[in-house]
Amino acid sequence: MNFLFLTMIVLFCLVGCAGIQSQTDVDSDFQLISFSQGKMTERDGHWVVYEESEDLNFEENGECIFNHEAKPCMWHGYILKYDSHGEDVDLECKGYQNISADFGNPNELIEENTQDFDYFISLKGRERTFVNPQYITGGFSENILKSSTICSIGGVPVLKFKQIVRFEHRSVKS
Repeated sequence: MNFLFLTMIVLFCLVGCAGIQSQTDVDSDFQLISFSQGKMTERDGHWVVYEESEDLNFEENGECIFNHEAKPCMWHGYILKYDSHGEDVDLECKGYQNISADFGNPNELIEENTQDFDYFISLKGRERTFVNPQYITGGFSENILKSSTICSIGGVPVLKFKQIVRFEHRSVKS
């Protein structure tokens, strides 16, 4: 009986302390230092943004592997600099876009024909920089792809960004 009572007190303290700690973490332990996004390329073994913008004109600037298949694509993405005072932090991100698409990576198709996608980013406290190269193929029939992303820690937004990719579709003359 005493063990059960003690366990309930410990659980109550852990739950209560966890709620207080997560608010403290977001307010004082995580700081967004800088954010840059745009077209990316790899130089000397490091990904860099070579054309910084949230409004991009689609151009093939490389080859990508999507679900085990090589395709011409446009590399883009972002570089996030942060200070988490040495603590590892998980960002919970939600992306939304105006056109349905397939989401995945080189090894698998994760989500098919959707306009929103949830994902996690694990930030290492000792690194202070997160580089996220992404790619897109030109297979959209619409001219403009608009997307927005919100990343949170413990339900509190710490990063919001938008992106536009413009596709030039040429009409075929007969």
